[in-house]
Amino acid sequence: MKLLLFGSLAVLLGVVVWAALDWAIHGVVAPAARMQPPPPVFGFVNVARQGDGTRRSKAGVWQTSTGPEDCAEVIQRRKREEKKRIADLLISATDPAPNREDQNACAAFQLGEVEDGARVEILGDCGGMARIRILSGSLAGRRGCIESDRLSAEVTETHSSW
Repeated sequence: MKLLLFGSLAVLLGVVVWAALDWAIHGVVAPAARMQPPPPVFGFVNVARQGDGTRRSKAGVWQTSTGPEDCAEVIQRRKREEKKRIADLLISATDPAPNREDQNACAAFQLGEVEDGARVEILGDCGGMARIRILSGSLAGRRGCIESDRLSAEVTETHSSW
């Protein structure tokens, strides 16, 4: 009788252990439940007024979040080099070759300029900027970073049934 009782308990315990192991293995091996991606967030480029009151027609889109800082650094370096070049001109009597550097120091860092009112999809954060995919305008289909204050949210109408 004792053998039957202990045997039944051993079988019951074995079934419980088997079920727990099966559940644990299934949790590790089975694919995770598919999560729905968040709905896309759309907006428009809203080119702000400049300090002098004039309104720009385009806003710069950068390759990376550090693009504006990199551009400013290149401009400062060029200014320092130009000052040195002027000082060298004043010292020397010969006329050196003209400076043929690219006029747009930010071309390597900037994706381009997007028009005011261009529709964009906001993909997330890009450092202190917003990462966007441009949906309309001359840069449609391209991705880049833009200052967050250059974007306005898309207004969606809600229709109520009467």
